[in-house]
Amino acid sequence: MVVVAKFGGGCGKDGPSLEKVVDIIISDKAILEHKNGDASGGRQRRVITISAPGDDGRGKITDLLKNAGKKFLDTGTIDSVLIGKVWERYEGIADYLGLDQGFLAPYKQMMIDAIGQRSSKYKLLNKMINMKNAAMDMFRYGRNAEVQRKKYLDSVMRLGELINAAILVEKLGKEGKNAKLYLPEEIGIVTDSNFGSAQLLSESYAKISNFLERKLQDTDEIIVIPGFYGIDRYGSYTTLPRGGTDLTGSILAKSAKAWLYENWTHVDGVKRVDPTIFPKGKDIQTIGSMCFEEMEELGITGTGVLLFDAVLPLIGANGEDGKTILQIRNFDNLENPGTIVYGNGKGAYNGITGISRETCYVLSVKKRSIKNVKGYGSELFREIAKHSAYKYSFDAIDEITVVFPASEAEKLGTIADSITSNTILNPDKVEIREMGILGIVADGMANQKGISKDLTTFLYGGGVNILRQNQGSDRCILFFVDPKDLDNGARHLYQKIFVENRGLPPQRYAA
Repeated sequence: MVVVAKFGGGCGKDGPSLEKVVDIIISDKAILEHKNGDASGGRQRRVITISAPGDDGRGKITDLLKNAGKKFLDTGTIDSVLIGKVWERYEGIADYLGLDQGFLAPYKQMMIDAIGQRSSKYKLLNKMINMKNAAMDMFRYGRNAEVQRKKYLDSVMRLGELINAAILVEKLGKEGKNAKLYLPEEIGIVTDSNFGSAQLLSESYAKISNFLERKLQDTDEIIVIPGFYGIDRYGSYTTLPRGGTDLTGSILAKSAKAWLYENWTHVDGVKRVDPTIFPKGKDIQTIGSMCFEEMEELGITGTGVLLFDAVLPLIGANGEDGKTILQIRNFDNLENPGTIVYGNGKGAYNGITGISRETCYVLSVKKRSIKNVKGYGSELFREIAKHSAYKYSFDAIDEITVVFPASEAEKLGTIADSITSNTILNPDKVEIREMGILGIVADGMANQKGISKDLTTFLYGGGVNILRQNQGSDRCILFFVDPKDLDNGARHLYQKIFVENRGLPPQRYAA
């Protein structure tokens, strides 16, 4: 039984923060009690992943490295000012922790070599290597310059996590702990070649599991692994999608068969609703616990501390409960239990879990007697897939509605023209409209008679007009509203549901 812990960028942004990370690891402070009362192996943080230093007022290290890489791509020269800013941060952290900075020297050279592609130090050798790599890249990627650019930037940006992890290991060693740094490529984090947003290959789990199982059984090491990146099957570095270190932690937790995955952030877990829509300082309730399916609904419809995709490895297959509990913790408040996420839900209603809100674009395709056109939906989504990815869809009589994130707004005109000109689809009307979406999430809410009436009444009382309503699952009701009513609707729902009516408890809907 093992605990995996992930520490985000804010947890390692400077010397005092990283010192606190070390203290948490060494002392095993405030670990959730195991359900079997295990107070030994189940209460040890043995597998650690960490992000690059976050913003301490001087920017995020990952951003600085990315900018240094872009500067080299654009000018062919290494920006010594940017390199200096990055290295000043790492030297400051090491100095605060009382570390001999000699161990950092190889990492500085590694960074300079990665940014400059080692052009001056290994000129002849690099020429030969680059010719071979160019031939391989041509075979794998064709002449796509953008792919090559992303590939190069991935090789640079990964260093933020690697160097921070190396400093953490050095400090743990100074404190008398048997900590060891293992790189993602060593333990088997092998991904596809989608640079900038790579996905772990399914066959990688077995190798990672074997590695961790051996180390956890045969040694007393604290295993430290840089987050955010991996390596593709051809040996090129790749970075994971947004929330990359969160995803690394989930991969490690699944592979280590951890009973607990702690995700350390700077908030007291997931709030019932986005607190930024309220006056500063207003206390918003934290979700104490929820199932992964509820977390998915909250994430898809626009809220959540973590991106749901970053915890997908923790979800049990075929509807079965996963074995790992996710605990979202506040690095600045060790006494707060945060939010606990576990299981796939059992359909038991225990009150409303949370409210999500987002602005999006709704594309509606109308076609009379659509039911008589075989394969209409398949053809529509094939047409959309040529241009963009959508969030979700639902249908009505003679109409299919597709919801897109706001980030895809510029593509929608092209998509609408493409659908209109498709002779198979031949729609009667294609409409695009910006809308706000309010999502009310709770496991088992579909079985509560009167809950929709309560929610629509609350919105009516807040002066919010409902443009559309959709209940695509038994745990989420979506209300589509005018974007200008979005924040007011979310605030009013929070007041009515959680402040005045105790989360709409199941007794309210008892027969």
